[in-house]
Amino acid sequence: MPKARSFRSRLALGYAGIALLTVLLLGAILALALPPYFAQVEQNYLRSATADALNHLKEAGGLGPAKSGSLAPTVRRIALADRVRIRVSDPAGNVLIDSGPVGDPASVSTQSHTEPVVSADGRSVGRIDVTGGPKQGAGLTASIGWAWGVACLFAVGISAASGYALARRVSKPIAELTRASNQMARGDLSVRAEVTGDTEARALATAFNEMAQGNENTFVSLKRFIGDAAHEIGTPLTALQADLELARESPADPTLPDLLDRSLAHAARIGILTRDLLVLSRLESVGAVTEVRCVDVAGLVADAVDSVSSRAEQSEIELAVEDRARGVQVAGDPASLSRALQNLLDNALKFTPAGGSVSISIASRDGWVSLRVHDTGCGIAPDDIPHVFKRFYRARGVTPVPGSGLGLAIVKAIVDAHRGDVSVSSDVNGTTVEVRLPLAAEGFLPVTSL
Repeated sequence: MPKARSFRSRLALGYAGIALLTVLLLGAILALALPPYFAQVEQNYLRSATADALNHLKEAGGLGPAKSGSLAPTVRRIALADRVRIRVSDPAGNVLIDSGPVGDPASVSTQSHTEPVVSADGRSVGRIDVTGGPKQGAGLTASIGWAWGVACLFAVGISAASGYALARRVSKPIAELTRASNQMARGDLSVRAEVTGDTEARALATAFNEMAQGNENTFVSLKRFIGDAAHEIGTPLTALQADLELARESPADPTLPDLLDRSLAHAARIGILTRDLLVLSRLESVGAVTEVRCVDVAGLVADAVDSVSSRAEQSEIELAVEDRARGVQVAGDPASLSRALQNLLDNALKFTPAGGSVSISIASRDGWVSLRVHDTGCGIAPDDIPHVFKRFYRARGVTPVPGSGLGLAIVKAIVDAHRGDVSVSSDVNGTTVEVRLPLAAEGFLPVTSL
C-alpha cells in the first residue's frame, strides 16, 4: 500500500495545482482573445491603406488603361510606404497596376481587403485589392508567451511554498496535540498541550487541556475513592476478624456474647457501607434520574416523615412538618428524591439527642421550592462544613455514631442531577440542610431523563 502523503505536502500540492489551473485558464483566455484582436487590427490597417490609394486615384482623375502607366509609380510608392501589395483591376478583372510583394513573407500579414473604384458619376470602373501589411502582434504574442511561462513557474512555485508554510503553521498545533495525546495514552495524565497558533488552534488546545485536567481530576478522585473505600471497609472488617478469632479461641469465654454483638455491629457497618457505595456508584455511572415526572413535594415529604416517625418516637425526638407551599411540584425521579430526603432525616435523627426536635419545612419562591431539614443536635464545626458533602468525610466528634460518611454525598449527587443545589448551615442551635429544586414547568410531560 503506498505511503500516504503528509498534510503539508498535500496542501502544498493543492495550492500549486490551483495556481497552475489559474495560470492555464489565463493562458487559454489570452490564446482565444489575442488572435481575433490582432486580425482586426490588421484588417483596419488594410482599410486605411486602401483608402489612401483610392484618394490618390481620385486625385489623378479616375482609372483607365491610359492612366495606369502614370498611376503605377504612385501606387508602388503608397504600397512601399504602407508595406502592402496593391493591385488595381478593371471591371473585367484585368490587372492594370500591381505593386508587387513587399517585405519578408514571415513578417507580412495574410489579411486582404477589396473595394470598388467608383468614378465621379458613380460608375464602377474597377476594383482595388490590398494584401499584406505588417503582421501585428507577432513579437508581442511571443513576449506574452514567455511572460506567461515565467509567471506560470513563479505562481506554481510561490503557491507551493505558501501552501507548505501555511500547512506547517496549521499542523504545528496538531502535532503538539498529537504529542500530548500520545504521552497521555502512555499514562502521563499531567501532560498539557502548548496553547499556540490561531484562534481555532488555541481554542482546540485549551479544550484539550481542560479535558486532560478533567481526566486527571477524575483519576485522582477515583484513586482517592478506592483508597478511602478500602480503608473504610478494612477497618470494621479487621475488627470483625479479630472478634471472630477471639470467639473461636475461647468458646467458653463469658464475654462471648459481647464479642458476637460487636461482630454483628461490624458486619452491619460493612453492610451499610457496601450498600451506600453501590448506591453512589450507580448514581455517578448510570445517573440519579432514570424517569422524570411531576412529583408532589408535600406527598414526598409525608412519605419520608412516615418512614422515620417510629424511629423518632422511640428516640423521644419531636418530628414536625411545616408546609408553606401547598400543591407545588418538581420534575424529577420520585425514588431518588425520596432517598435524598430520607438521608437528610436519618442524619438529623442520628445527631439529635433525646428531647430534641427535627423539623422539615417547604417553601416556594421565584420558580424554586426549598426543603429545609433542621435539627437541634450537636451541630457541625465551621471547619467541617465545607467538607461534609465529600465521600467518607465524617466531622470530628461523631466517630461513635454509626454511619458510612456517604449519606450527604448521595444527597448532593441526587440534587445535582435534578439541577438543584444543597447547602448546610450550623450554629449552637443545631444544623439546617437546605435543598432547592426547580419547580416543574406548566404543561410538563414525563420524559425518560433530565
